Amino acid sequence: MPEKLGKKVNKQEEEDTSLSLFAELEEKTKHLAGAIKEEQKMRILEKKGYIIPQGERIRHYINYVWEIIEKEPEEKRHEKFIEILEKEGVFSKEELEILMIGEEIVEKGEIPKEEEQKIEKIIEKEKNPKNWAKKLLLLGLALLAPLYNKNKPSAEQEFIKKTNQLEVEAPQAKKITEETARFSAEKMAESIKIPEKLRKPIEFFKNLDFIKGEFYLLDKSDKKKPTLYQIAKEGNVLSRDVVGIGKEEGDKTEGFTTPAGIFMLSKWLKQEDIDLYGADGVLRMLGYSIDGKRIGNRGIHVIYPPEEKERTEKMLDTESSKGISFSCINMFPEDFKKLILDYKEAGGEGKLFLIIMQEKNDFDEKNWKKITEKMSADAKILEK
Repeated sequence: MPEKLGKKVNKQEEEDTSLSLFAELEEKTKHLAGAIKEEQKMRILEKKGYIIPQGERIRHYINYVWEIIEKEPEEKRHEKFIEILEKEGVFSKEELEILMIGEEIVEKGEIPKEEEQKIEKIIEKEKNPKNWAKKLLLLGLALLAPLYNKNKPSAEQEFIKKTNQLEVEAPQAKKITEETARFSAEKMAESIKIPEKLRKPIEFFKNLDFIKGEFYLLDKSDKKKPTLYQIAKEGNVLSRDVVGIGKEEGDKTEGFTTPAGIFMLSKWLKQEDIDLYGADGVLRMLGYSIDGKRIGNRGIHVIYPPEEKERTEKMLDTESSKGISFSCINMFPEDFKKLILDYKEAGGEGKLFLIIMQEKNDFDEKNWKKITEKMSADAKILEK
């Protein structure tokens, strides 16, 4: 069974369009604006088979609904809200009746226990657990309450208020934490040396405007220890880890080399990816190879489950080649979580970028400029 990501990612399947996924979404929604535009992008991705992270999906949908109902007179907003949900088939009539639980409840800005239990029973009856929209039942009042009770602070406002208060009350503790983290990072960086050939590339990449914070650089020049470096925006190394990469050129699986290039890491996955690696075991690599080709079907993930034993043995053997995959990057689960997922979940500055160097770390600045300009254009689309 071949390693795969979406459409059999590691068989070097080529994309048939010159547009990146981000540019394609922008082109198809250029006639729209605001939250409606973003919601349409999500729907296009879903039609392509991508599974959008639930939190992100619900956030886009709520913004979309809000943008529509805010244009209505206040007295008609409740009715418009229900109309949207019914028209789009989000809820059945029975579910809508429970959603419309009365203005008195809306004014309180909360769901009474008995009403909440009714809602939970409906969700439990839902046969398709992947239907994220059903969970909007529990968010219905969060949308409606502010329409009728504008003087009551929202949960978000309360959270911001409490956070600011904590910072005022404990500025010294915050300062100590930041200084400690900085000291630890500096000490770690002092102990990590990188190959001389990587100094010029790192200087180039750290100065790219669209890379706002940390980024990753993969040096695959030594097949026995291809190394993934975590690099601060300032250019110092924060951590490093030996990873598995694509099989070597010249063997019976020739053509599965991990492509050199620049990529943005994304949780826009397909169901088969999630089934294989788990929702927290894989990220898609969206970007461009060094020769300018668009790539959207490679990934960085935990060790490929169907070959976990064999690959783990090679990863642990210091004398063995780490060319073990069909072009994806393989990592031990604990390293993947610590180095990749935790940074992303912590809201690392900007987007998360991965640069993969050529086999011998030959740095052709002209080619790198071409593909980083393409990536810069994609990053600007996401910032709109």
